[in-house]
Parts: sequence; C-alpha cells; structure tokens
Amino acid sequence: APAGPVAPAAPRPRRPLAAEAAVLTAVQLVATVLSIGRIGFAGRGEFLVALVLAVLAVQAVLAARYVIPRIWAFLGGVLGAVAGVFAAVGLMPEGALDWRVAVIAAGATAILVGTAVVPLPSRTPRALLAAGAAVTVALTSAPSVLGGLIIGSSLLRDVAGISQTRPLSETTLPTIVALGVVALGLVGFGLLAASRRGIDRLAVAAHAIAVLYGSGAVLALGCSGLLVLPASIGVVLLVTAATGVILLRTVRGAKVVRLLLTIAVHVALIVAVLLSWQDRSLVPFAGAATLIALAVAARTLPAEVRFLHVGAGYGYALAIVATTLSLAGVTGIAQFSLTASAGLLGAIVATFLPGIGARNWYAVLVVAAVPFVIGVIQVLIERSGWTALSTGLMFILSLVLLTTRRPGLTAPVRIVAAGLLVPTLAVVVVCLCAQLLAQSGSPVALPIIAVLVAIALASGVLISDLLVARGRDESTAAGARMAIEASALLTGVITVGLALVREAAGLGTACLVLIVLGVGAALAAVLAGRRYGWWVSAASFTGALWSAWALAGVALPEAYLLPPALGAAVVAVVLTMRGRPAVGLFAAGATIATVPLDVLLAVGPGSDDVPWRAFGLLAAGWTLIGVTVLVARASSPRLRRLRVLRAPALGVAGAAAAAGTIQAVRWGVGRDAAPLAPSAIGVLLTCAGLSALAALAVLIVALRLRADAARSLPSLARRWVGAPAVLAFTLGVWPAIERDWAVIWTMWALMLAVLILMLCAASARGAMLPPVWFLFGVAFVTAVVAWSPRDLRVEWFSLPLGAFLLAAGALGLRGDATADARLTDWPRGWRGSWPLLAPGLIVMMSASIVSTFTDPLTWRAILVMVLALVAILVGASRRLSAPFILGLIVLPVENVFVFSVQLGRGIESMPWWITLATIGTVLLIIAVAGERREGAGGGVVARMRDLR
Repeated sequence: APAGPVAPAAPRPRRPLAAEAAVLTAVQLVATVLSIGRIGFAGRGEFLVALVLAVLAVQAVLAARYVIPRIWAFLGGVLGAVAGVFAAVGLMPEGALDWRVAVIAAGATAILVGTAVVPLPSRTPRALLAAGAAVTVALTSAPSVLGGLIIGSSLLRDVAGISQTRPLSETTLPTIVALGVVALGLVGFGLLAASRRGIDRLAVAAHAIAVLYGSGAVLALGCSGLLVLPASIGVVLLVTAATGVILLRTVRGAKVVRLLLTIAVHVALIVAVLLSWQDRSLVPFAGAATLIALAVAARTLPAEVRFLHVGAGYGYALAIVATTLSLAGVTGIAQFSLTASAGLLGAIVATFLPGIGARNWYAVLVVAAVPFVIGVIQVLIERSGWTALSTGLMFILSLVLLTTRRPGLTAPVRIVAAGLLVPTLAVVVVCLCAQLLAQSGSPVALPIIAVLVAIALASGVLISDLLVARGRDESTAAGARMAIEASALLTGVITVGLALVREAAGLGTACLVLIVLGVGAALAAVLAGRRYGWWVSAASFTGALWSAWALAGVALPEAYLLPPALGAAVVAVVLTMRGRPAVGLFAAGATIATVPLDVLLAVGPGSDDVPWRAFGLLAAGWTLIGVTVLVARASSPRLRRLRVLRAPALGVAGAAAAAGTIQAVRWGVGRDAAPLAPSAIGVLLTCAGLSALAALAVLIVALRLRADAARSLPSLARRWVGAPAVLAFTLGVWPAIERDWAVIWTMWALMLAVLILMLCAASARGAMLPPVWFLFGVAFVTAVVAWSPRDLRVEWFSLPLGAFLLAAGALGLRGDATADARLTDWPRGWRGSWPLLAPGLIVMMSASIVSTFTDPLTWRAILVMVLALVAILVGASRRLSAPFILGLIVLPVENVFVFSVQLGRGIESMPWWITLATIGTVLLIIAVAGERREGAGGGVVARMRDLR
C-alpha cells in the first residue's frame, strides 16, 4: 500500500544560553587582546610578561572546552610559546645580546616540546595547540634561518674569489646553535608526538623540518669559519657519512624524511668539495675523504642510479690526480696526459673486474674518455711523448674491449673500440716521432702510419675470423671489421693530407705514403675480397704518380690525365673479356681521357707549334672507330664480349674527333698559326679539310650508333643522327672567313651545298637527314658569315635561301597532310600555303625590303616589286593564299618606303614609274580576267575563301 505523507522534521533544539556564551566569548577575546597589548606597552620585566602570557595561554586552553575550541587551542599554543620566549630571554645573562637569536628560538622550541606532554582537557585539540607553538617557533627562528643563508652565501663568494667580510660575524655561532636547537626540539617533539593520540600525524612533518634545520646547522658550521678549514671539511664529511650509515642501517622511517636526508647528504658533499678547493693543498686529502663519503651516499640510493655516483666519483678522482700532479710541479701537457693515463688505466682494470656492474663500468669508460679526447685535440697544437703514453693506453683499452668477454659489453662498444685502434696507433707514432726526432717527424711518421693503415686494410678478414673464433657473433665481427677499415681509410686520408700540406713532408713523402696505401688497398682487395680496395688502390697509385710528376716538374696535363684514365679503360676491357660488366668503368676512363683534353684544347693559349694535341685526339677517334669495326666483325668469344663497349667507345671517338673542329676554329680565329697562313683561302681550305675529317668521323660514329640502336631508337631521334656531323664541319669553317673573294665565294658555295642538302631532306627520300629547319639554320648562319665582309649584296644570299626554302615548301604541297604533323617533319605532313610557302617568300623578300633603307638601289626596289607581282600571279593562278596575300602586302609597303624615303636619292624616278605602270597594268588585267572567269556572282570574300 502507498505510504502516507511524511511528517516534517522537528526543528533542532536551540542550545541553552547560546547567546550568552557568544557574548562571553567575545568579551574574553577582547580581554585577552587588551591584556596582551597592555603588557606590551607596560615595559615590565620579561618574567612578568611571561607570567601574564602563560595565564592567558592557560585560560585559552580552558576556554577551548566550551566554544570555538580550534581558535582557542591555536591561540593557546601561540601564547604559550611566546611566554616561553620571554621566560628564556629573562634567564639570559647580562651582555649576551648576541645569543638572543638562539635563546628566543630555544624558548619557543621548549614550549613546542611541552605541548606534546602537558595534560589537557579532553575537549581541547592538542594538534592545534602544537600548531600554534610551531608557528611561533617558525617565526622566532626566521632570523637564524636568514643568518644561515647568509653564511652559506659567504662560501659562494669565497669560491668566486670575492673578498668580503662575512655578515653577522658576532651572531654566527648563536645562529648555528639556534638552528641546531630547533632541529633537536623538532626531533624530540616528533618522538613524543608519535606516541600521543591526536598529534601522531605531526611526527613525520616535525622530523622532516628537523632535517632541514639540522642540515642548515651542519652546513652553516662548515661554512662559518669558526673552525679551521680542515676541521670544517671533516665535520661536514663526518656528519655526511654518519647520516649515510644511519640511512643504510635503518630501513624504517617516512619516505619524505629519508628523501630529505638523502638530498642533504648530497648537498653536504658538494659543500665539502667547495670547501676543499679553497685550499688546493687540501684537495688530495679532502678528496679521498669525499670519495669515501660519496660511496656511502651512493649506497643510500637504488642500484639503478648509482652509476651516476660512480661517474661523478671517478671524474672527481681524476681531478684529484690532476691537482696532486700540479702540487708536485707537473703541469701542462704532462699533467693532462698523466691524468688521462690514470683514467684509462683505471678503465682497463675495471674491465677485468666482473664485480663492477655494467652501468658503473660504462660510467667509468665515459669519464675516462673525456680527458683522452681533449688530449687528442691538444695533439693538433703540441705533440709529445706524454700524449703518446695516454694514447697508447687508449689503444690497449680499445684492444681489451674488442677481445674481452666481460659481461655487459655490447656490440656497439666493441665496434667503436675497433674503430679506435688504427687512429690511436697513428697518434702514438706521431707523438713518439715528435719526441724522439730532433727535426720534423713527418717524413718518418707519415710513412709508418701508412704502413699501419695498409696492414689494417689487408688484415680485416683475419681480425673478423679471430673474433668469431673467440666466440663473437658474425654480425659483431663484421661490424668490427668495417669499423677498422673505415677508421683506417680515414686515417689514410688524413695522412695523405698532412703529407701534402706540411712543408717538412713534401711530395716525396706523399708519393711514398700513397704507394704504401695503394699496396695495402690492393692486398685488401686480393686477400680480403674487399672490392673497394681496387678503387682505393687506383686512386692511391694515381696520386703517387701525380706526386712523382710534380716532383719531377712535369706540367703537361696529359701526363696526369691519361695514365689513370687509360688504365681504367684497360682494366674495363680486361674485365669485360672475362665476362664481368665494366661498361661504366670503361666509359668513365675513356671520357676522362678525351673530354678534358678537348676543353684544354679549346681554352688553351695560342701557339705556333704543331697542334699535336688536336692531331692526337683526332687520330685516337679514328683508331677507336677502327677498333669498334674490328670488334664487330670478330668471331672470338672474348672479343665478342667487347661488343657491349661499342656504344661508349663510339661516343668517346666522336668526342675525340671533335678536336679537329676545335683546332680548325683556333686556326680560323688566328689563335694558332695555320699551316698555309697567311693565305686566306689556304687557311679556309685547311680548316675545311680538318673539319671534314672530324665531321666524317662523327658521321661514322652516328651511323654506327644508329645501326646498333635501330630498334630502340625512335624515328624522331634518327633524324638527328647526322646533325653533329653537319655542325662539326660548318663550325670549323665559319671562323675562317676573310675579306677575300675566293674565301667569300667558297663560303657562298658552302651555303648552296647546305641548301641542297636541305632540299634533299625535304624530299621523301630524306627522312634520315637532319630536319629542314635545322639545315636551313646552318645555311642561314653560313650566309651571314659569308655576307659579313659586306662585299656581296644581300640578295646573293637572301634569294638562294628563300628560293630553296620555297622549293622545300613546294615539295610539301604534293604530299598528304597528317593530323600530328611535327616541326621536325616539315614540310612533310603539313598542308596549306601559309606553313609551306610563307617562310620562303618572307626570307626571299624581307632582306631586300629592309635594305631599301640602308642601301637604296633602283634595281633592288624593282626586284622587290617584281617578286611581289610574281607571288600575286602564282597565288591567283594556283589559288594559294600565302603568296597572293604576301604579294599584296609587299607592293604597298615597298611603295611607301620608296616614295617616303628614297625616291630621287638612291632610286631613279623614271625606271620606278615605268615599273609601277607595268605592274598596275598587269594587276588590272588579272582583275578583269578573274572577273570575267568567275562572273559577278561571287564577292571578294568568297573568292578569298577559295584560296588555300
């Protein structure tokens, strides 16, 4: 059944006399405040003030039973602690004002301890009573805390070398005592509070704060100067070690307290180190004690992070060694090298001690490597036997790391150690030679290093096999071998650089070093199967040869280029005959043997000597062509394998043959003395002959390449096969132009020959010749070259150019048009008179029209008009738009030019008017005839549309 309505809750009964209690509480608070103020202004004795404050504290504790217990309890703790402060000050003897900071803190601390044991009413919260006293302790101890910080800052000033009087010198000891008293009081309070219900939770906080005060007291005592420096260091280290031992012996305790103690221990160690360095003579002794304390401190932390202490301790130990050596009078490179040697020796010993954990051992290795690296850098500045000592120990350490079976030794460390073997030995050799030899040690040290590098390169496989035999996995052994070889190669490069840069070494030493390195690389290729060795060997022997040439004063470029290049080509031929691919090697060698020489021939200075470089290159090109022909016809299996080298060989042959064209250009421009000079026609014929040889060789190369690649070569590329030969010939002839009629007419004939070849290319049978536009461009340049002396009128060139180009276009009118016609195929595949006939007409007439301004002649103007009239007649009769429209444009343009500029000055009037009348009559007859033939039905637009 549904529940009935719920009756409203009865109101909470009002506390009896609540208003009266509130009023009385307010009166009590006001009275307490007034009492405190009264005794503050009264200026009475400390005991009387303490008594009044104590009475107020008691009444606050009693009042906490009834109302606002938290406030009354806290206020009672504050009043009680302040009463204790005044009582302690009252007990202080006369003249002990400096100790007031300690007495005040002691009085407040005593009351704090008392709050943990004094009996209290059951309803009074003890925790808030203690909190009030603790706040008072914090406030009263603030001056001592500030004084401790000032004392600590004095240590920093001493380390920085700032001489300044320590502040609060009279209160230094009271400040330290105050910190200690507070710390002890907090410890006592924490011990008592741990067993008291209600304040047990304050025990951990009291102990934690006690650690801070106690640490401050000990550190302030060490930095205060109250004790002699050794005693200060001893106190700090003794307390540090004792604290560490306590932490080791006790496993109980709050984590925060143990953490603060651990931090305090490490801060104390840092302070002890700073104190010890104020007097360098104390560093060796204080350092030993510091290391012992550091060992104890390290034990307080988990094993996973102790390697940081090991690294810090080992580094500080090396600093102690360096300081000890300095105190003994050993300075400079000797001090640094001996320190590095001590570190490396310790690392070697640690490697053979399996009790040292892997992380700790790695920390030792890292620290020991730092001074060694700095020492190696110093080798660049100063070399001595001391550096050889430390570097030799590094070699031993690397060898130990490579071969030992120590637990925790990983493959990367072994590989790095392997990579250090050769460089460290090289540094040892350099330093020993610098120490033992009176003169520069480079001529002795560098060849010895080269021998070491050669041995390392040749013994790579042996080292790898030894590592595998000692139980190392193959990947680690292979990595070590690669590291040794890489470091050896780098050392070899540095050795060669030093041999070339240092004056004391010279080219003789460089030659010897390169020979040794070349032998070592070759042995690496033969014995170890390292194919890169052949390349290194080739580069080394090449450098040795160059050094020998330079030592002998040889300046001929061929002496430096040809031996390595031809050697590479010969090796490639041998490899190819054995069935191994070496096309790239052959191409590189042959190219290096020819192309740089072509460049040198082109940019070289002028000479009257026989151009043996050009003749040699041209002969080499023809020789390569002959060799490729023999190889193509050979039946021997080994020679057949050489057919894969035909393409690069033919390419290099063409590049070599180009030297003929380059030499012809040099003869033509007068850079070199031509054989038939000073005869202009003789120079031209000489250039033409040499260019013809080069062009013929290039043409044969192109034809053979096209034959070899007939299937893979697209038809568009086939048309360009003959273009290099055309350029090879014409480029060699053009520079030979002179103001000589025989030379000019010969060049004009060359233009006609190129135009005839162009006309052949335009026919259906010329599909394999270069494009028409390319040949026309060559003919046009030839015409410009022939016209440049200005002895022939421009029409001697423009009319043949235009006529042949017009004829080529006319051939295209007979063919069939295609949709994908290309410029390379012109005129085949094109349709319409504009793309086929317009270029030729423009070339034929434009030069004469322009020349009307520069060289006005009657016959020239008449020629232009006649050409335009013929174009109109042909266009009208054949229904071709391009000649018809171009003729109509040229006629008025030429008339305007003549009438506005030249008539009466360079052009005679009578012949001109007769020409105009005749042309007008002919045009009128054409118009009438056309009108009768077509009828009046068709308009002008319709007739123009019929043109094609």
